[in-house]
Amino acid sequence: MKKDIVILLVIVGAFALVQSFNFVGIGTNNRVGPLLKQTTDDTFQENLRASGDWVLLDFWAPWCGSCLGFKPIINQTAESLKDSIKVLAVNVDDAPGTASYFNVSAIPTVVLLYQGREMDRRTGSLPAPVLEDWITSTQQATSAHAYD
Repeated sequence: MKKDIVILLVIVGAFALVQSFNFVGIGTNNRVGPLLKQTTDDTFQENLRASGDWVLLDFWAPWCGSCLGFKPIINQTAESLKDSIKVLAVNVDDAPGTASYFNVSAIPTVVLLYQGREMDRRTGSLPAPVLEDWITSTQQATSAHAYD
C-alpha cells in the first residue's frame, strides 16, 4: 500500500514539474519562433493587416504532437521566405473564432492568404521543400494571373 502511494506521488510530482516547465515556456509547447507572430481572436485582424500581402496562417495546438513536430519546418520556411511572406501562428485553443472562420477541422493546417483572401491550404505536416514549393508556386501563379 505504501509503495503504491509513493509511486502515485512520484507520478503526480513529475506531471506537476512538466506542467511548470510548459508554463514558463521551457516545454515542448513553445511553438512560436522569432519569425512567427502568435495571434489570437482579439489580435488576428490587426496582425493580418500588419503582415503585408502574403500571409501563411499556421493553425496548431500545444497538445498536438504533429503540430509540435511541424514547428521546425514552419520556422525554417518562415526564415527561407522571410522577404516574401509573414507567418501568423494561430493556436486553435486561443483563437477558436479564427479557426472556425477558416473552417479548420484538423491540425496542423496551413492557410495561404494573399491580401486577406485564401488562396490555398494544406492539412497535415509537410516536408520543408514541399511547403516552400507550394507557397512559391502559389505566389507565382497568383502573380501571373494578376496581369491577365
